Amino acid sequence: MTCDVPDYSLMLGVPAQQKGWVCACGELLHENLECKKCVRKYEARKNGIVSF
Repeated sequence: MTCDVPDYSLMLGVPAQQKGWVCACGELLHENLECKKCVRKYEARKNGIVSF
């Protein structure tokens, strides 16, 4: 079975479960959804997160 996953989501395991979010540069994002490496900020939306 295959399913779509939100952009930037970190999926782990079998079956896959979302465990967090990842920046476009590859850095793991924390609760504030701000990348410490490239300083990009994200906003939570209904379908996932978007960069602004």
